[in-house]
Amino acid sequence: MNPAALLHARLAQYRTPDGDAILYTRWHLEDDVAFQLDADDRAALLEAADWLRRIDRLIEALDRTGHRVGGYRRNYVIWVNSAFAIGKSWLTDTGYSPEDVCPLTAMESLESLAGVLDLLTPGLDSPAHAQLVDLVTRVSAALDGDDTLSEQLRIHLRRVVDHLRACVEHPEAYDLNDVAEAVDDVITAAKAAAEESSHSSTWKKFWETFHACYVAPTVAGLIAGYGPGTIH
Repeated sequence: MNPAALLHARLAQYRTPDGDAILYTRWHLEDDVAFQLDADDRAALLEAADWLRRIDRLIEALDRTGHRVGGYRRNYVIWVNSAFAIGKSWLTDTGYSPEDVCPLTAMESLESLAGVLDLLTPGLDSPAHAQLVDLVTRVSAALDGDDTLSEQLRIHLRRVVDHLRACVEHPEAYDLNDVAEAVDDVITAAKAAAEESSHSSTWKKFWETFHACYVAPTVAGLIAGYGPGTIH
């Protein structure tokens, strides 16, 4: 899921048609004439609220990893106001232009953020996605094979691995931050397993190879220190 792209598409729809139009026309998703929002229109507002919540978290995550986010922070308030028509009148004698709905500069900033997220989010055919599938497969196998782990840690590992599997198998439901946090949870639990495992050979060694791994979303991948030659 790319919440910035989804919000951009929604705001572009609100900016249609050209010229002045009342808010009921702009915020109504169907082509028929309406003077109130229907259930689908209201559900769309809830969708936008979720996308904005995700965008805020993603901006924070990008900031922590060294990306320049000043423009996104400045425009975030505009995106919020635009999504919910904050500060505008719903009276039927008041019309608004596309620029009134959301300024073009804010739209371009949102499109830019969507592009960054597209680059960093593992695509289904990308090496990063293959990396995630491999991580789920290997940790699941180790969890099944290492019978020296405590029941508490086994339950926790199973839970975080299942969550990462859901992120990998259903990319339409999870954003980059969800995936990164899920990976971090698995790696952290694997490091705990390295401390706890007393398996004589294979699995103890496997858990210990995670000591240098950490989450680092880049165009090339999502996990630093993970790949052929590092995890056996």
